[in-house]
Amino acid sequence: MNKSIVLAVGAVAAVFLSGQAWSQDVKAFKLKHRSSFTLQDTERNPFWPVGWVKTAPTAVASNDNVQVSEIRAEDFELTAILLGTPPMAVINGKEYAEGEYIIIRGGGPKTKVLVAQVLDGRVVLRYMNRDYPVALRRRGEETGIKKAQPSPTPTPME
Repeated sequence: MNKSIVLAVGAVAAVFLSGQAWSQDVKAFKLKHRSSFTLQDTERNPFWPVGWVKTAPTAVASNDNVQVSEIRAEDFELTAILLGTPPMAVINGKEYAEGEYIIIRGGGPKTKVLVAQVLDGRVVLRYMNRDYPVALRRRGEETGIKKAQPSPTPTPME
C-alpha cells in the first residue's frame, strides 16, 4: 500500500511538471477572421419556426378614438362579503379580492373595473378615477330601503 501511494504522488507530480513546461511553449491564440451574420429584409430568419411569416407592423390606435363605456353600480350584484385577510367579495357570481379587476366584456372593448375597497355591507368599485359604491343584496331582494308594512290585525273567531 505504501508503494501505491508513492507511485500515485509521483504520477500527479509528473502531470503537473509536464503541464507547466507545455504551457510555456504554447503561444497565445489569435482569431484571424471574426464571423458575422447579416440578414436582409427579404430573407427568412433561420431562427424563426418553419413556416412562420413576418407580418407588417400595424398602426397603434391613438387614445382619441377609445370608447369609454359607462358603468352603473346597479350593473353589479354583490351577494357575499368575507372580511378576512385579504377581504373578498362575491360580485356577479365570482370571487374578487381588494385590488383585483372585474373584466366586463360587452359589444365594444373590454372594461376593467377595480375592486378598491371591501367594507362591511358594501364594496367600492373604481373606474376612470370615479368610485361606485355597491351595497350588499340578497337574491330576490329589491334595491332601496323597504318601508315597514303594518302587521295584519287578527280577525276574531266566532
